[in-house]
Order: sequence, then C-alpha cells, then structure tokens
Amino acid sequence: TTTFLFQVAASGVIFALTYPFSGELSILFFDTRDYTVYFQFATASQMLMMLKVVPLSVIRAKERPGVFSILTILRFGLTMGFNILFVVGMESGPLGVIQAQFYAALVLVPVLLVITFRNMRPRLSWSQLKRVTSFGLPLVPAALAGWVLTMADRYILRLVAPVTRFALVAQKSLGEMAAKTGEVIAGNIPTLHEVGLYDLAYKFSLIVRMGLIQPFIFAWGPLMFSVYHQPEARRVYRAVLTLVSLATVGVSFAVGVMSPEIVRLMATWPFYGAWSAVYVLSLSHCFYCLYIVFTVGTSVVHKSKYQAYTATIGVVANVGLNFLLIPWWGMMGAALATLASFALMALAHYRFAQREYRIEYDLAVVVKVISLATVLWLATTLL
Repeated sequence: TTTFLFQVAASGVIFALTYPFSGELSILFFDTRDYTVYFQFATASQMLMMLKVVPLSVIRAKERPGVFSILTILRFGLTMGFNILFVVGMESGPLGVIQAQFYAALVLVPVLLVITFRNMRPRLSWSQLKRVTSFGLPLVPAALAGWVLTMADRYILRLVAPVTRFALVAQKSLGEMAAKTGEVIAGNIPTLHEVGLYDLAYKFSLIVRMGLIQPFIFAWGPLMFSVYHQPEARRVYRAVLTLVSLATVGVSFAVGVMSPEIVRLMATWPFYGAWSAVYVLSLSHCFYCLYIVFTVGTSVVHKSKYQAYTATIGVVANVGLNFLLIPWWGMMGAALATLASFALMALAHYRFAQREYRIEYDLAVVVKVISLATVLWLATTLL
C-alpha cells in the first residue's frame, strides 16, 4: 500500500508538471504548438504506465509467470488493436500510435488494480517508504544513463558519420527540393542512411534482448532476493551466470550467423548492409545481461548507488567511443562503441559487487564462450 500510494503521488506530480505545459513542450521540440495534443496523450500515458509498476511487481514477487504472461499478451493485443483502429482505421498517423498506448493502458490498469488490491491492506509505513526511496533514488540517474546509452549513438551517427555515397529520393521530392532551394543536387548527398542501417541492425539484435534477456530479467529480481538467505545462495548465483552466458551468447551467435538472410528477408536492398552489425549488437545485449546478474552483489545488500556509478561509467565511455569510432567506421563504429560500453559496465559492476558480496563466478567459462562464438562468427562471415 505504501509503495503503491507513493507511485500514485509521484505519477500525479509528474503529470501535473508536464500536462499543462504540453504546448510549451511542443514549441521546445518542434517550434510549433501543432503537436500539443501529442504531448497531452504522451504525459497521460506515462501516468497510467507508472500505476502498473506495483501491480506487476507483486505478480512477479508472488512468482506467478502464467498471470504475468497473460497480462503481457493482453497488453500486446490491446495496443495492437488500438493501433489498427487509430492508425489504419481513423488514419491518425503518429498521433494514433500514442493514442493506442494511452487507451491500452486505460483498459489494462483497472484489471491490474483489481488483482493487486486483494493483496493490500489500508496501512502506511513511513519506515518502509524511507527504505524503498533510499534504494530507488540512486536508480533514477542509472535509468537516465541507460536511456542515453540506448539513444545517444543515433544522434552522434547523424552528426559525425561519413557522408553516404548515395541517397534515395523520390522524383517528386527531388523536384520539390530543387524548386524550393533553386540548387542542383549532385555528387555525394548527406543522408540519414547510416543511422537507418544502424537502427535496423539494432532492431534485429533485439531478438536476443526481448526474446531471452528481458524474460530472464523479469524472473531474476524475485529469484535473487528469494534465495539470498539460503545456504546455497552463492552457488545458485554462480550457476545462473554460467547458464545465462551459454544461453545468451548461443542465441546471439545464431542470430549473427543468420543475420544476412534475416535482413534480406525483412528489409530492402539499400539496407542489406545492416546485417554486419547484428552480431556485435547482440553480444552487447549479452554483456548487459551479465551486468544485470552482477547487480545481485549490490542489490541484496541494498547498495543501489553502485548502479548509478556503473551507468555513469557506461555513458561516458559510450559517448567518447562513439565520437572516436564513428568517423572511421560509421555504423560499425557505433556498434563497437555500444559493445565496449556495456562490457565496461559489466566489468565495473563486477568489481563493485565483489567488494560487497563476494561470489566465485566461473568467469573463465564466460570468456571462453564469448571468444569461441566470436571466432566462429568471424569464420562464417569471412568464408
């Protein structure tokens, strides 16, 4: 009850600080008030989405994967249905996507609250609130840093990527450009082609993240706390790291090897080159998963501040490496920067965690698996 009411208050404050200024946000980002309604729906959606956190956490803590899966599928079905209604049926364009998220949450949140209220009592605990906030506040900068880690490479690619040798411009658009500018367009045309290649490669690498790592993360939170006080806890954590490494690296290798065929099947010819970065980005997700496993050493002793430190290290490394590598290797430079920053995060948090709660991980197996997969991927690529 304490945590849920705190979430309600926090989401209400954020909503109150953003919704009335939707017009100003539209001007800030787009230099016009035309997109005010976009921000209104977006801020309302975020408020509803925050209300889902505690109910879903209760379901995970009670280890009810069936209910969690049903609700996830329901959310997917609602979102897809409203997308079809607004985007296809009503032709609302991008606004329809945001509206779909809002109405899907509006339907789902009452269902979640009904499930949760059965486990709640009308009591408040200030000591519990202090404990929750002291653990959660350091994770705020860590979450913001994670957002930068995910998005910064696209912006840096746009700024410093080598000029693309060609541009795909429809005849009508080309005529309009010439009519407006009065310029003759010839030679190398700077485009967002490199950004598109990278973004496509990143999306294909998410097969590993969303298909394997994200479900593991959902299960890992309740598991690591539930076994902490058991005598075999350290052996469980050690085994989890080994098994997760085998699974994630194995799937990453499979996706990497099949990426040329996957990209050719799903994309058009100007974007076939995206396949070359899929394995590297998939492997970066593996290092992110290792980082999540290593957080057990700081989470069980309630030292979440180390996650903020680690995320800061990752962001600084990612931004610096992007500016260093992209001018030389373009899309592949961004992929290598992402891989290196996540690997550095995993290593840094391993060192922090070992100080607080030492676990004898079998790191030799992890290194061998990653090395073998990489050598085999290079062999299949070159041969």
